[in-house]
Amino acid sequence: MAAAAAGEAADAAVERMVKLADYVTRNGSKFEDMLRAKEAMAETHTGQFSFLESAHAHYATYRWAVAALLLQTPRTDVVTRVTAAFGLDAAALQTYQKQLMDHLDSVRAWQQQQQQQQQQQQQQQQQLQHQ
Repeated sequence: MAAAAAGEAADAAVERMVKLADYVTRNGSKFEDMLRAKEAMAETHTGQFSFLESAHAHYATYRWAVAALLLQTPRTDVVTRVTAAFGLDAAALQTYQKQLMDHLDSVRAWQQQQQQQQQQQQQQQQQLQHQ
């Protein structure tokens, strides 16, 4: 029964994290600041958004989720990867988070390459039109 409760708590944390990451990608990071301030002022710290603190074990997971959603990674993929992160011990989590960030770096590099190729094609078309 304790394992089921822990699993439900992890599922709720994943959903909360991905929802916030999704909201922040659409509306900006000011909402994060408001949540931090609200948590700091609360008489009882709920810990629901403690992953916003850089010392939290899942801070890098959250930052990855925001970046992944900004790069238009499907939400289902983000949920799957964040869920996987919640099932790891500390050492494995650090390795996994590094892999996630490396993956994002690869996606960013690919997107930049695609943009550069599109710009070059547009420039070539413009040159052909002016000849």
